Amino acid sequence: MNVSIRPAFSITVVGVMLAACAEITDPSVGEGPITLSADAQQAFADYQALPNPRYFAVSENGDAYYYSYCDATRCLRQAKTKVIERCETFSNGAPCKIYGSHGTIVWVARPPR
Repeated sequence: MNVSIRPAFSITVVGVMLAACAEITDPSVGEGPITLSADAQQAFADYQALPNPRYFAVSENGDAYYYSYCDATRCLRQAKTKVIERCETFSNGAPCKIYGSHGTIVWVARPPR
């Protein structure tokens, strides 16, 4: 006996699954409005120009930053938490979050929940 799933049902199931995944967020990634300082903007441009950029963390006020990259062909895994910790050593108490990952902005611009 052949059983087929109707296309409309399949689309609905996939849509529900994608909607559920959209709610899963990485707590280390920043979200909400942010304006980078001129220094942080330049640092992010420098980070993006590197051959193997890893993570770029920025303070929630946009002033402090820290980034990691790999200058070798094979790199050790670099933890986001270490980049965040280093950023927070320069932030005067402002929390830092991940702004960039592998050269791409990952900060979510929507208002925080």
